Amino acid sequence: MTIKVMYRDGVYDMISAFTLDQLIRDDKVKKFYRYSEEKWIDVEMGPLRNQIQDIPTYNGAERRLSEIIARQLV
Repeated sequence: MTIKVMYRDGVYDMISAFTLDQLIRDDKVKKFYRYSEEKWIDVEMGPLRNQIQDIPTYNGAERRLSEIIARQLV
């Protein structure tokens, strides 16, 4: 999936989602277009997905079958 972005210098581009994550971390993107909401997201104003404070924590027992099987195989 490609995403529309505007770099800090005002240049627009189409990039992959993986590349977007890296460019945000490197502070090279000013904003990007979120198709699911049909609007531009300013990186400085947010909201951004996958930020540390947005990730819920779960301290209970693992219930995903894939994780349970993987632990048993080790």
